[in-house]
Amino acid sequence: MPDPWWPIRSFILSFNERRVKHVKPGHTIVCDECMSAWKGSDGKYKTNGCPHKTKIARKPEGVGCELKSAADGMSGIILQLELMEGSEAQSKKPGHAEYGEGTSQLLRLCAPWRGTARTIIADSAFSSVKSLLALLDQGLYFMGMVKTATKEYPKKQLLQWASGNGTSPTPNRGSHKLLQSIAPDGSKIIACVWVDKKPKTIICNRYTAHPGIPSERLRHRIDVVDGIPTTVQYTKMIPRPLIVEKFFELFSSIDVHDHYRQGSLAIEREWITHTWWHRTFGTIFGICVVDAYLAYRYESDKDVLASTDVVDFTTFMDLLAHQLIHNIYVPYSATLRRRSDDSASVSVAHVEVQ
Repeated sequence: MPDPWWPIRSFILSFNERRVKHVKPGHTIVCDECMSAWKGSDGKYKTNGCPHKTKIARKPEGVGCELKSAADGMSGIILQLELMEGSEAQSKKPGHAEYGEGTSQLLRLCAPWRGTARTIIADSAFSSVKSLLALLDQGLYFMGMVKTATKEYPKKQLLQWASGNGTSPTPNRGSHKLLQSIAPDGSKIIACVWVDKKPKTIICNRYTAHPGIPSERLRHRIDVVDGIPTTVQYTKMIPRPLIVEKFFELFSSIDVHDHYRQGSLAIEREWITHTWWHRTFGTIFGICVVDAYLAYRYESDKDVLASTDVVDFTTFMDLLAHQLIHNIYVPYSATLRRRSDDSASVSVAHVEVQ
């Protein structure tokens, strides 16, 4: 049976290969999903429709082609992409039979960095005791928020403590409790609950429970000043352990990337197309544009002198578009289209490729 994803598969494979070759991530890698927004024809009903569409209600653009992704935790640059191809195709991918969907995806996304002792940070779609142990076997650490994959994870006991268990006072906001287990190799596995507005349950085998930097929440209240009700802004500080600080500091890296791509760049809204693989190509092109900005900002932040002149994303897009049009590394003749009327000749100045 022919591959229904053939128009885009080789492009994604090349993207992944080049990222492994040219981008060296820091000590943390974040795994989450990206969406390529698509409300057009569906492969279920049309031969030229998108082979598989996913719906994620919590996403700003929640209908389309889903791409599981891995990003560098320090810069936010996307490192790997994997198509979500539907349940039947997913079940045939490496590792699925042994580990199931979430863990096998995590292993495939992080395969290029096996044995590097990096820490993988993931949302609840990937997080479980099984994922932690599988990555540990691959020489990687793990940190993730546990919601539904609770096998061998003491979520019930942690939530009972966080709710006061009906017999003791409810812990104050910012309180936390840890339970510890031992992995087959003798290393520690930590289950943590942190009492926020809603309790957050985390599993990890990296970082400690030492006090971290408190979470800052901007709040408002009405005070009466000189007899006049006035809105006052203040900051509420919520204590948290280092485990929780590091998780929430990094786990939203891909969501931030999506906001740049789908909010500010908005290439999927501006480039109108009736062809699903053009849309997926546009999404990956948008990823490359955002990555260029994130790389520029990351390198500028390291340079004390350059960091004062860092431009915002909108200005960066304008500068990038101008430089791509006037590309000094490509001969002008390769970037101009010939008019059908050959009599309208164009004089072209050639520039050497450097």
